[in-house]
Amino acid sequence: MSNAKAFNARRQHRLSGPPPRPAMAADGKVEQVDGGLPPVHAPNDADIFKAIGDLGKKMHQLSKNQQAIETKLNHIAARVAAVDANLNIGVQYLEKVMNSIGWWASGDSDTAEQTWPPNPHWK
Repeated sequence: MSNAKAFNARRQHRLSGPPPRPAMAADGKVEQVDGGLPPVHAPNDADIFKAIGDLGKKMHQLSKNQQAIETKLNHIAARVAAVDANLNIGVQYLEKVMNSIGWWASGDSDTAEQTWPPNPHWK
């Protein structure tokens, strides 16, 4: 089948023009059509108190979640601070080790032994 025939075959199955309009009453008056919307429910006092109670429970749960998140964030912040401190201690330790190795390389083993740093206290 050629492209033109396929296009015409598809065109024949489509609706042409605007959708059909609903019929008017014979006397020309507009009739009310059910819009499908459910009726609006006006809350009573029990509904309002229940909603307030539900809101209180949700706020309490949010507060507990916030406290758990804050605890985890404080723990992470303490770990980051410890890593930072260990990095600084490690750099200072390696600098002292390199100075001591420099003394060994120059042949002064007595000074190298005296300048060798003790093991650092890691955090």
